[in-house]
Amino acid sequence: MIRALLARQVRHQRALLLSLCGGLALLEWLLVVIVDRIETGPGMLALFEQIMPPAVRALLAPQLGMVSFGGLVAFGFTHPAALVAMIAFVVVVGTVPAGERETGLLDLILSRPVPRSRYFAALVLLLVAGAVLLPLSLVAGAAVGLVEVDNPQALPWTRYLHAAGGLTALLLAIGGYTLFFAAGSPRRGRATAQAVGLTVVLFWVDMMARLWSPLEHVHWLSPFHYYDPMGAVIAGGAPPEHPIVLLGIFVLATAAALLRFRRQNI
Repeated sequence: MIRALLARQVRHQRALLLSLCGGLALLEWLLVVIVDRIETGPGMLALFEQIMPPAVRALLAPQLGMVSFGGLVAFGFTHPAALVAMIAFVVVVGTVPAGERETGLLDLILSRPVPRSRYFAALVLLLVAGAVLLPLSLVAGAAVGLVEVDNPQALPWTRYLHAAGGLTALLLAIGGYTLFFAAGSPRRGRATAQAVGLTVVLFWVDMMARLWSPLEHVHWLSPFHYYDPMGAVIAGGAPPEHPIVLLGIFVLATAAALLRFRRQNI
């Protein structure tokens, strides 16, 4: 039964997932090529110091880490366009229960002998699949680009699997609390607004904590604090507690979402 429910959800989301995978791979490939061309000229560090004002340099320097070819290729794993696209997919999948409840389709599905836990499990499996495939698309784009360029600073493409693993954990954490909001919401728009609003606030807290000292005491509350792709690539791996925290958020939020979903009067 879970297989049939999952197949149904895959049919609905496969066009979005495949287009995002292709777009992310292309984005990362272009980034590798562009960074290689810049490095053969003045170098990214010199360009970065020339065009960026001091305040922007202070904000972005930790994200760029050691401004090297390998670190800048890893920037694709935290590029705003890439993050927005992947989080959008997670939110779309995570808010399916609210959307199908709003249209009345959920009533029709659950009127059959379909346990709510199996319906919910199919969504979680699709969420996990997307959270794995989207970061791997970035790795694929990086791998193709690294084969084409000849840069002595280039790192093996396998090093970027560390960044992909951290990104998967981050997407799962966001998907977990998105499922929680959707499990108790009668409207998809409301659940989407809650998930997106919380994500924006958490991202803002993590970014502003580098510039505003009062936020240094609460920045650990943001899941983005535990995601550092450049550091993971350069160091050859992230601190082990970071993915544990993110996966813990996913497990706890998903369990709470399932409990909330089972208690809803649908």
